[in-house]
Amino acid sequence: MSHSHGTATDLGPEAVAILKRGLGELLKMTEGLGFEPLTSKRYPLPLAIAVYGDVPEPSVVRPDVEKHLHSDPVAALESALVLLEIAQANATGTAETIPDDGQFLSLAFSSKRLNGWIALLGDGDPDEAKEAINARWQFKFIEGPGRLGGLYALLNLLCRYGFVYGRIAPRDSHGMGHFIEDCTPGLLVCRGAMTDLELTLSLAAMKLGVPALVAPDFPFALGRRVTAAGLAEIADGVTLFPNIRKLLDLPELPKLPDCLDAENLAETFEPAEVYGTSDDSYYVFRKGSVPEPGSVTVIGKPAATMGIQLIAEAEPLDAFDRECIEARAARTIGMLQGVRAHQDGDRLVVEVAPGHALDPIL
Repeated sequence: MSHSHGTATDLGPEAVAILKRGLGELLKMTEGLGFEPLTSKRYPLPLAIAVYGDVPEPSVVRPDVEKHLHSDPVAALESALVLLEIAQANATGTAETIPDDGQFLSLAFSSKRLNGWIALLGDGDPDEAKEAINARWQFKFIEGPGRLGGLYALLNLLCRYGFVYGRIAPRDSHGMGHFIEDCTPGLLVCRGAMTDLELTLSLAAMKLGVPALVAPDFPFALGRRVTAAGLAEIADGVTLFPNIRKLLDLPELPKLPDCLDAENLAETFEPAEVYGTSDDSYYVFRKGSVPEPGSVTVIGKPAATMGIQLIAEAEPLDAFDRECIEARAARTIGMLQGVRAHQDGDRLVVEVAPGHALDPIL
């Protein structure tokens, strides 16, 4: 494994020429384009926030690339990622591949049961790579429109991961790079012929901390990387990075009771009983010890006044994680036949159809 940072002075003339051509192409393809916010309300354009602290005008970003283009193109790479964000935010299909805030939290939770996330770059057959890698491992492949869509989608996720779980401050691209490199489950796999633009952006991603699996003729001697010559070596190499999980030895998630079925969520009915409607009702989530995962403790009987306490033993958990868990737990109650539930401020209102009861889960 190789790992180094540096400037253009650490690169040979051909490598510098590739960067100049790639950056020039990026400037050309984003000329006249503006930022288009994507699906996240918290971090609609996370690369821009990571590098600049907010969403700057393109007229600010372009000069930051142009001024380094000929003197030190490596110094332009972080701003180049923001130009990539401009290009992808304007590309057809990008919005559909970028998860909203709730979907992002789900992806982050589910990543604990995976080796990690991979974006593919280059003209190599993606299906061949996926088959070879996941015959041995469990990776989620991050995809997007066009040849650059997967790379951008991965960077979008990793920066949001850094903001949410690493508490990385806006404009701290250095801190973001270290967090992505050490703590996030992302990996770039470069396979097949790559354009100057793809090579440039692969190095830019590595400068932001994304480790990469690259071909032996990869022209840049910078960044955390492993060299792999073919599919077998790629499959061997994807778990060599310290940020890639070796699949944690975790207990199985508690299974839902047999009486809960997602098809019941579509039921419609006029309720015979409604619980949890009084001002004294509450629904709270907190972190704490859970000696018996999946257990339910019931005191008393359901009534207009009803208190529900949901406890999870997990880290990290911030306010947004709690909101996601609360919403999912409320939805689960509606999987019981003849029952539906919804949050009403700080209360959980449970409605029961005629002839049904909460007894199966109590």
